[in-house]
Amino acid sequence: MSSYHLCTGHESTVVSKMWSYKTSYRDRRLCGGWLPWKTCVVTLYKTAYWTEYMNVTEEVMRCCDGYEQVGSYCALPMNRRGEFTAKPGSCPKGVVDAPRNTGCEWDSDCPGWQKCCQREGLSFCTNPQHTGNRGCCFNVTVTVKTDYQQLISMDGGIMNHTRLLHSVVTGALDSPDISVYYISSWPIGPFRTASSMLIGSPETLSLSNMTTKLHLLLKHIEEVTSVSVEGKRIQYCTVGCKYTGFCSV
Repeated sequence: MSSYHLCTGHESTVVSKMWSYKTSYRDRRLCGGWLPWKTCVVTLYKTAYWTEYMNVTEEVMRCCDGYEQVGSYCALPMNRRGEFTAKPGSCPKGVVDAPRNTGCEWDSDCPGWQKCCQREGLSFCTNPQHTGNRGCCFNVTVTVKTDYQQLISMDGGIMNHTRLLHSVVTGALDSPDISVYYISSWPIGPFRTASSMLIGSPETLSLSNMTTKLHLLLKHIEEVTSVSVEGKRIQYCTVGCKYTGFCSV
């Protein structure tokens, strides 16, 4: 499996081992000699077997608590999809002119930077409002070996794609202070899909350090073919400035 989100655990199993040994028994056989009908008691040997059962505890690598195995990777389970589909910002609190024909369930159902918001029993996509948090943001584009049309045609294909991206990116960065937001995906050729993500942190991070960590995906994840990182220190690490993800201080 991928080296991300793996933890060491112990697993006990019952193993069996078969042993063989010689056992003796007595039988009557013809003695031979001048009297062909005469029999004698002789000692013979045969092979017998017995099985030994033992409890064996082994150290194993498995997905850390809160993650589940998805193919060769450890990813968040589907019941936590709100975490890996969330986009930056929050739903507007004021009056929103909500369209009546754009139902959604998750932020990833909405185009661009829009979020899925609820109002008066309706779900709709709308532009979010920023939270006012200072920090660093990076626009990251990851390209993987998968066909986009096949991805969107499969039931839950984009959702599964999103959580795998979230898994490998958070695993490569390995920091509890990092927020990873999936934005969108698009085809860039046969069997290639590019995906845009926004990575935010309340602390000032080096662009070179972020790039170095994410470029490890090219080494550890066979399906990843390219990674590009752009970023700078911004005033609001959510949205704004026409929702480009970059704002002036």
